[in-house]
Amino acid sequence: MLNIYPVVLEFIGSLRPLLSQIERRDRDLGRQLRRASSTVAV
Repeated sequence: MLNIYPVVLEFIGSLRPLLSQIERRDRDLGRQLRRASSTVAV
């Protein structure tokens, strides 16, 4: 496992409130960001 993995997970968790705000204004962009963030940790 990479040493950066915990940092990536923390970053994704910190995006959650921001994603909610983005989705309120632009639903498609919010979905795209969720998909992108979920593939970063894989």
